Amino acid sequence: MSVSRAYGQRFDYVYSLHVFQKLRALDLNLVEFEQVLGDGEVIAELVEGEGLTRELILLVDWVRPLHLVIAVDSGRREERLVT
Repeated sequence: MSVSRAYGQRFDYVYSLHVFQKLRALDLNLVEFEQVLGDGEVIAELVEGEGLTRELILLVDWVRPLHLVIAVDSGRREERLVT
């Protein structure tokens, strides 16, 4: 579903290997990435089950716009950064 709202971290992050590979390719360190992520906008979300939602985040405050998929798991109280 298409949405438009500011992204706000609710739980601790869990990073996939793919995220680290992308950060290396973009020459962006984790601290810089988390700062940019704080200014992101949720542009789409999909409820996949009880307590699990996938959010598509648009990050524009960097050299070029980036997007990120986050699986928010309220049951486990974590946000898994997928890509």
